[in-house]
Amino acid sequence: MILTVLFMVLSFTNFAQKPTTGFEGKWKVSADSPMGQSVFTMQLERVDGVLTGNIQREGEEAVKFYKVDEKENEVVVYFHSSSGYDVDFRLKKQDENKISGTAMGMYALNIERMK
Repeated sequence: MILTVLFMVLSFTNFAQKPTTGFEGKWKVSADSPMGQSVFTMQLERVDGVLTGNIQREGEEAVKFYKVDEKENEVVVYFHSSSGYDVDFRLKKQDENKISGTAMGMYALNIERMK
């Protein structure tokens, strides 16, 4: 009886946690815009089964994502820029070390895993 209950608890715990999707980690993000190229560090991690993270431009404070939408090979992260704008990055996994994407559907993002 006790073993059965223990097995059930462990089984439900395993189903509740989402497996890693390969987006987790520290990434170098390069974005081309009319104002020139910007470089950021993006950190994505899974906390209690939920993908979360932040983005940081060198010399500035890290900004947490206020929302992260996940699909099988795609992630959309939302954050408030230091300029006061709501920004979204639409990310699509290319391989284990590369992600392609766009900022606000307009600007190309080149994203590589940091070693």
